[in-house]
Amino acid sequence: MASGGGMTDAELRDELNGLGIHEEDGSLVLLLPLLQVAWADGEIQAEERARVLQIAQDHGWVAPSTAPLLEGWLTFRPSLGYFGKANAVLRGLLGRAHGLPTRIEPQALLSLCETVAEAAGGILGFGAIERREKGVLTELADALHVGTVLIDLNEDALSDGWFDADVTDLSGFVVTAGAPPVRGPEDGPMLQVVGRPDLDLRLHKSAVGVGRQGSNDLQLRGDSTVSRCHCQIHLQSGVWSITDSGSSHGTWVEGERILSRPLFGDEMIQIGEFQIRFRV
Repeated sequence: MASGGGMTDAELRDELNGLGIHEEDGSLVLLLPLLQVAWADGEIQAEERARVLQIAQDHGWVAPSTAPLLEGWLTFRPSLGYFGKANAVLRGLLGRAHGLPTRIEPQALLSLCETVAEAAGGILGFGAIERREKGVLTELADALHVGTVLIDLNEDALSDGWFDADVTDLSGFVVTAGAPPVRGPEDGPMLQVVGRPDLDLRLHKSAVGVGRQGSNDLQLRGDSTVSRCHCQIHLQSGVWSITDSGSSHGTWVEGERILSRPLFGDEMIQIGEFQIRFRV
């Protein structure tokens, strides 16, 4: 059943996961409009980066466990499609905020975006907003404006009833007491290499290496763009993640270059010419 914003709980969960965000870390999505402004001219200035990090710290929107995902967004420019998905998630959250504790208004979020736009200042100095940043701010205002509805994305929102648990079966979705159980070898996730079933790998341990070198758990041969030790897929606190190991040509998940991000299932990983599906 859909609640406010036209998104069901399952759809919202899937959209967050598609962004590499666990539902318990949903506040991270609030940083993406700021990053959309910061990347407006194709690069992030040091002042913009510092401003985003300061806002994240001041508002408690990032934790040590999620800092690598934010660092990835600051290092590699997310695609327009990625930003569009983030804005859709925010619209969904705005639509279901009625009656819940409130933390930030849409206009306040846009004001934070403006401070990021002002941070670099361009040739006119601090406080000046350049044309491209103004264009992105206008797009965000259109995308996020929902009257005077307020957003609540504090860390306790899920356990306080952020989702409509009465109308949707959320078993296996919202974790309110501890981490989900670690999967055993018999039902562990699998890396499925597209077109190369001989390379498919069942994950029977908590950390596996992927790369060109023979010592890796999954060896990808015949492509010089694959680094010797390219990336690692690892399990921590019940959540699988993928972390680039300083590869030359990058690790890509769902078309986005990453430093590190969670994996929830069915993501497509690109390593050189190899496409690898993460199955759970």
